[in-house]
Amino acid sequence: MEILFLLFVILILIITIYFIKPKHLFWDYQPVMRSYDNYTNNIIGLNGSFKFNINDPTINIKNDYDYEKIYNFINNEFSENLYINNDFFKYHHDLSGALNISLVKNNEIIGFIHSHPVKIVLDKKDLVFYYVDFLCIKKELRTNDLATLLICSILNSVSNKEQPFLFKRDSVKLPFLPILKSKYHYDEINEELDLKVDSSFNLITKEVFKENYKLIENYLNQFYFRRKFTLEELNNVLFEKQIIKCYFNYNKQYPLFIFGKNNKLDWGSKTYNTFDIDFILGDSIDLKKDRLELNKQLLKDNYNFVTIPAVGVNINYIIMNNLEVANNYYYYTYNFSTKLLKNSEICFNIN
Repeated sequence: MEILFLLFVILILIITIYFIKPKHLFWDYQPVMRSYDNYTNNIIGLNGSFKFNINDPTINIKNDYDYEKIYNFINNEFSENLYINNDFFKYHHDLSGALNISLVKNNEIIGFIHSHPVKIVLDKKDLVFYYVDFLCIKKELRTNDLATLLICSILNSVSNKEQPFLFKRDSVKLPFLPILKSKYHYDEINEELDLKVDSSFNLITKEVFKENYKLIENYLNQFYFRRKFTLEELNNVLFEKQIIKCYFNYNKQYPLFIFGKNNKLDWGSKTYNTFDIDFILGDSIDLKKDRLELNKQLLKDNYNFVTIPAVGVNINYIIMNNLEVANNYYYYTYNFSTKLLKNSEICFNIN
């Protein structure tokens, strides 16, 4: 009887967990995606206007707080493993239209959120989203609803109440539907690769990039959802600011463009110099050889680790090279309805 009673209790718990959805006091009342049925590729409603009382009078909301304090806070608190590239962060912090909102307690930063407008092409239609990134709360204060306070502050800062937002969430899902479910993969470079023979890959020059820009545009146009770049914008991040790199295989028959950025990562007991691939454009007849040639050049350039998203790349690059999974991630929209995108339909990662 005791066993039967225990089984009955377990069954009741399973049914309760499955059918009774937990309440989410913030997200349950926001214009976010609840269903993929009858999506419209359009806004859902109006963004909220939020009024809030901060219970702690020593906490203040600051716009455009001291950059060095913000960067040091993000680099220490945003990720346990990943270093935040200063040039990359500064570039986005300083973008025209960028929102940089900090929570400050007793002259110490305890929270931060950033957002900036991005041009998107979705199903051949031009749109503007605000991309939200670097949401971070000091570790010991993460149960105090301060993240919600920062999100509300960003929403209040945009006067257009029909403005859609886009953001990425690593590992943990939110209580509504994402527009993309995907994975990061990684590739630890073999440091014993033979570097005596030059790699077919090298950093693209400004002249070669300009010659191939139309080809790059043609590759990008194959995606259902993608960032929209002008030649001037790509020139700026590649050659002027140098926050993004493009490796090119200089094969006239099968050109391959690999865009990414440098970073550092603590993994186990070792610190790696990483090349974080954003997207791979082009054709290939031998993806295993491409990986070997790219890794040779990356090793020459003092990298020893590569991260690869499953979007914006030829998925066979990951499959054929048997690359390991690092973690899951999700893209979400706020106040915009669209379908669940396939990995092959989106190319966004240069934020």
